[in-house]
Amino acid sequence: MPVHCVLCGNLTGFTPWYPACICTTCASVLQPIKPPICRLCGRELVSEHEICTGCRENPIDLACIRPMFMYRGTVAQLMHAYKKDGRRSLARFWAFLLGQFIAQLTDLDGLPLVPVPPRPERIRKGGFDQIGLICNILAEEQRVRILPILERRSQGREQKLLRRQERWENALTAYAIKKARTDRVPPSKVVLLDDVVTTGATLSGCTAVLQQYGIQVAAGIVIAAD
Repeated sequence: MPVHCVLCGNLTGFTPWYPACICTTCASVLQPIKPPICRLCGRELVSEHEICTGCRENPIDLACIRPMFMYRGTVAQLMHAYKKDGRRSLARFWAFLLGQFIAQLTDLDGLPLVPVPPRPERIRKGGFDQIGLICNILAEEQRVRILPILERRSQGREQKLLRRQERWENALTAYAIKKARTDRVPPSKVVLLDDVVTTGATLSGCTAVLQQYGIQVAAGIVIAAD
């Protein structure tokens, strides 16, 4: 069936990520983060060396974060279409880009991905697991090993509604290992996967939970950094 680009409205044709609703012309506008980057949060460095000012003032509690893009312009539009407007076909586009991105991170080669779980309230209200859908495609089409071992507690507050310090406090109690997984032999090292990072509180909270079970988090990979 014909698919129209969510950005320009033109027919997408048979793209490598078909039937995702974005054409190759609009996809080419996306600008990945280029070095030099902060060795902690992965954002571009501007008149800084190795570590950005933000990470010097508020260091993250995991080894490093590796975002593909900055959350602005076309990336922000596509993320809004995917998360807010429910354009689920874009999961195939994000999975395509993530597969290429992960393949370039040779230090993380072969490590299983642990998706950050969604809020249960979102699913009950008719939403969908945005990261989970992307992971399903990565597993089926690119043979990426996915370990959905984390769950989100219902009482956790929504991160975007909180101030920075509140985000960190909330994240430390918002996640847990699934009970069905606690009696299994865990992997020694994994990579976290989320869509957007702002303060790093969510990834740090997930890291703290995994470390309690002897699982080391090598990095957090995200689509975009806000």
